[in-house]
Amino acid sequence: MELLSGAHTKKNYQLINDVIDTFERHRRILVPGLEEFKQTGSVLSDLGWPASKKSNDALIAVCARNIGSEIWTSDYSEP
Repeated sequence: MELLSGAHTKKNYQLINDVIDTFERHRRILVPGLEEFKQTGSVLSDLGWPASKKSNDALIAVCARNIGSEIWTSDYSEP
């Protein structure tokens, strides 16, 4: 969603779609289910955070944890 929303030309949109299609073919797309949403709500509650712009970050972290993956970022502006 975020990648496609940032594609400002048809060429970029198609390029991103091609990348997504490749990941999908190789079963590298992770889609959260109801349990991940519930876990994320619990994490946000434990942290005392309301559902907000951090909700997506928390959902990504929960999904990654559930499959034993790590999250790496270079966005130092985020706590």
